[in-house]
Amino acid sequence: MRLPALLAGLCAIPVLYGFSRHLTRSVGIATGTTLLLTLSTVHISFSQQSRGYTLVLLLGLVHAWALLVAIEQLRGDADPPDREWLPWTLAALAGVLAVLTIPSAAFFVGAWADCVC
Repeated sequence: MRLPALLAGLCAIPVLYGFSRHLTRSVGIATGTTLLLTLSTVHISFSQQSRGYTLVLLLGLVHAWALLVAIEQLRGDADPPDREWLPWTLAALAGVLAVLTIPSAAFFVGAWADCVC
């Protein structure tokens, strides 16, 4: 029962690094945020419990990163890829899965949807 929480907690670490590196374009900031998450006692504790908090963290990071890429595509900051629908689909899927894991994640997903509009 605890293995999914552990795996989600471990997967959240490199996803946070990639997201913060993409957002800030700084290796130092990305390393610092990843170090803070890695050493966080709350994150370590939630990774040991059979609850959905680390999965919601992972899905929330994927959701935010996919929305960031999709917004950059709309603004024209990034090179247009062959699949413009992929970040929107990934953001929607991650948001739905986060809300299905813990329903209060709807506040997080709703806050990001408000930022996009």
